[in-house]
Amino acid sequence: MSGLTGRGRAAVAAVVAAAVLALATLLVVARPFAPPPQPPQLASPVTSATSSPSAPGSAGPLSTGSATSPPAAPSATAHASATQSAAASVAPPPPAPVPTIPPPLDGGPQPSLPVRAAFYYPWFPEAWKQQGMNPFTKYNPSLGFYDSSASDTIRKHIQAMQYGGIQVGIASWWGVGTASDQRIPTILANTAGTGFRWTLYYEQESLGDPAVPQIASDLAYIRDHYAADPSFFKIGGRFVVFVYADGADACPTATRWRDANAGINAYIVLKVFSAYTTCPAQPAGWHQYAPAGAKDSQRGYSYAISPGFDKANEPSPRLTRDLAQWAQNVRKMVASGAPFQLVTTFNEWGEGTSVESATQWASSSGYGRYLDILRANGN
Repeated sequence: MSGLTGRGRAAVAAVVAAAVLALATLLVVARPFAPPPQPPQLASPVTSATSSPSAPGSAGPLSTGSATSPPAAPSATAHASATQSAAASVAPPPPAPVPTIPPPLDGGPQPSLPVRAAFYYPWFPEAWKQQGMNPFTKYNPSLGFYDSSASDTIRKHIQAMQYGGIQVGIASWWGVGTASDQRIPTILANTAGTGFRWTLYYEQESLGDPAVPQIASDLAYIRDHYAADPSFFKIGGRFVVFVYADGADACPTATRWRDANAGINAYIVLKVFSAYTTCPAQPAGWHQYAPAGAKDSQRGYSYAISPGFDKANEPSPRLTRDLAQWAQNVRKMVASGAPFQLVTTFNEWGEGTSVESATQWASSSGYGRYLDILRANGN
């Protein structure tokens, strides 16, 4: 190009410039259109199966996906399908079933005769201290000097008696409002469901001769307050009451109790006295309470056995404890077939007639040797 004149070089430059301009125009027209960047979009408000559904009209929970790389928005069809699926997945669960309240424990069937029962004394701790002595006993109960109101003590006593084959406790009862009366509800409450049964030992007859209206009132009280409890002992649907007596009682006692029981129909078991079988008024049953004797048989009515009698304030026992004799008497009691087979007593610690475990006759079972022998029926 060095041979061109100045005018020629100018002409060539003009041609080149025109060509460059044309090429630039062509490139601009051929470049595809790119829209301006769009702001990040929020995820679709479709609730996951594990999230709580949004309230009507609310925006719903935000997606936990990346804000800089949002997922593509679904098509209208896909969005509707996802919404329906999500709605199905968060449908409210069926109502929870109403809890079923179990029926009260009925204690099972009443024991049938013959029955093994034990005289029981719910008068502690007050009876530990009496007649100037504390404790008023020569022995050491394995449970310690306990409180008869304590639920744990009551339950352990029931377990111990059941271990020894005792089915019924005959609880000493001194009348309406007394300490012994106030403990009966607690005793019954702690017996529920065990299969054990309780009746009362009417002690006021030992203090004199209660009049017919007084006896009738007491029987009605027992019926209305205790007899409906499943753990109260009944025979043929009749609630059972044992009655103590004093040395002066005779046939008029049986007559008073017959008259007082008219219309109440309790199953009355009186304590025997001289010529009791000749009385014109006869109760449902008879028993003897005489723990100074090792055994007592009232043929056709009861058979009672005692482990010993050694009162706290007396110098020597009225009945010395003898485990071999006790085992023999247990066998005789079982063989008697008597309707009421009575243990005198479970826990009369003051008179020393208890079969409840004490350190003096503790055993590996934890229930003591007297209850061990009862459990084995003397064998």
